[in-house]
Amino acid sequence: MFATPGTAALLPLALSDAATQFTEDALAAEAGGWAGPGPAVPPFRAEDVSRAVALVRPVEYGTLQEFGGAEFEFGRAGGRLGAAWVRIRAGGRSVVFAGPLGAAEHALLCPPDPRPRSDALVLAAPSPAGDGHLAGRFAAR
Repeated sequence: MFATPGTAALLPLALSDAATQFTEDALAAEAGGWAGPGPAVPPFRAEDVSRAVALVRPVEYGTLQEFGGAEFEFGRAGGRLGAAWVRIRAGGRSVVFAGPLGAAEHALLCPPDPRPRSDALVLAAPSPAGDGHLAGRFAAR
């Protein structure tokens, strides 16, 4: 699995916290009698976290990486702390996956990197109105 360096650094903490919560939820379901017909089993446990984290490969923004006959790169999206878009190229075609882009100037967030040209663009669902994101940021050029 590939991730930006910031995401890779936060994954151990986030996954450990999630594993603890899943385990507590399963125990509560068993104790409360609402686990269903079988035992409540968390999707992953604390002992699974180190194996998952070992699979993560940090990739710097703007660094072209090859994987399985394709290449990809991350760019700063700026919409949230550490947010990124990713462009994947294979077979002479490319697609960009992105969420909302941030503003060019922000007190805490880095400005977004320009979205590269691509054959297709996949966007996350729009954020609620009034959250500061600019409508039409990905208008066709």
